[in-house]
Amino acid sequence: MMSYHKITVIGYAGSDPEHQVTATGKDVSVFPLYVNERFGDNERTARYKIKAWNDLSAVVMEHLLKGQLLIVEGTPSIDVWQSAKGEPRAQLIVTAQTLRFLGAKPSSVESA
Repeated sequence: MMSYHKITVIGYAGSDPEHQVTATGKDVSVFPLYVNERFGDNERTARYKIKAWNDLSAVVMEHLLKGQLLIVEGTPSIDVWQSAKGEPRAQLIVTAQTLRFLGAKPSSVESA
């Protein structure tokens, strides 16, 4: 039997997306997504690195702003490395398959 895993995350974009192009010419947009969880009086924030490829990357670049609430469905993975001080580090990554914007788009600050 084949294995399968998928994750659904609802949270806020931590920054405007960054656009990158791979060596093979594929578009990818990357941005952090923050999810706040409450357990009684305790609260913690989880940070996910979201990667959106090709057509979905174009949608993200055109419409996503920092602070926007969205739902992301995709494939989870973990990037593990050591810091310069030798401390273990890890990052939760979701390769987005679908993305939906929730609520209103945050207002941008206009200069006078």
